Amino acid sequence: MRIGVVIGTGHGMDGTTGSLVRELLDRIGARADQVRTEIVGTDDLGLGPSCPACLACMTAGEQACPNYDRTAAARRLLDDSDLVVFATPVHSFHVSASMKRFVDHFAYLIHRPAHLGKPAVLISTAAGAGHDAALGYLRTAVRRWGFHTVAQLGVNGPGLRKPTYRQKVDTALDEIAGSAVEAVTSGAEPTPT
Repeated sequence: MRIGVVIGTGHGMDGTTGSLVRELLDRIGARADQVRTEIVGTDDLGLGPSCPACLACMTAGEQACPNYDRTAAARRLLDDSDLVVFATPVHSFHVSASMKRFVDHFAYLIHRPAHLGKPAVLISTAAGAGHDAALGYLRTAVRRWGFHTVAQLGVNGPGLRKPTYRQKVDTALDEIAGSAVEAVTSGAEPTPT
């Protein structure tokens, strides 16, 4: 099983968001054979302050994007993975700025979805609230690219220090790992709504 992770934080796998992703990956690894993971940090792609909104990716093809070469690793990850985990901290009740830039640089996928039926898991972390908006945005974006969201989880980082909350998160991670493995190994296409 090939798992791709797109993580939208400058902390990479060392912060709260990365720690939760790592915990999920460990649980998936305990349920599936031969798991390979590739991670792309949105901050590491060098996409600049924002998408130039030139529409070249839509009118002339994605290769016409001025940042096409910078997105190569992410394109490979999205294309080659059996499951993609999209993870972001919540910043001002939304996805992080670098995750937003990432989504913007793949806007052409809205018009030419390339990942039909591919399972995705969404994770957000926050010091407070904002998961609904961040996860809702991510879910809408990746659905338009063709992904099928099999699970999502919003976690309050400071709450992880409380044993009862930590237990709820652990239970959710176990369930998500099971759903993710089932989505990949069953090979079943999602049912259209």
